[in-house]
Amino acid sequence: MEPCDVKRDSPVAESESKYEMQQILRVKLDDFKRQVKMLERMIPKIVDSERKNALQLYLDGMKPSVESIEVVLGKFKEKDFSKIVESMKDLKSAVLDRLSFEKKMILQDKRKN
Repeated sequence: MEPCDVKRDSPVAESESKYEMQQILRVKLDDFKRQVKMLERMIPKIVDSERKNALQLYLDGMKPSVESIEVVLGKFKEKDFSKIVESMKDLKSAVLDRLSFEKKMILQDKRKN
């Protein structure tokens, strides 16, 4: 007979694992939200109104993604962890790319003036 690992096999250990996963996802979500806020703060610095509007539309398009991740975290299932992390990684990458682009464009605008 195999020894039973009470800690690993108990519902308490399962809920601790789920809690840890939720905490990881919350930290990632908070980091993502912080980057979105950085983009929002760049809007007034953009001289070109077309780019300013494009960034605002981009940020407006991000809101449903953030809201859906928050909803998923509320109904979190351990089996979904890797999918959620991957989704958040993709969103974060897109925001970081946009953040980098906007910083570069703002610097170019300043050099022109």
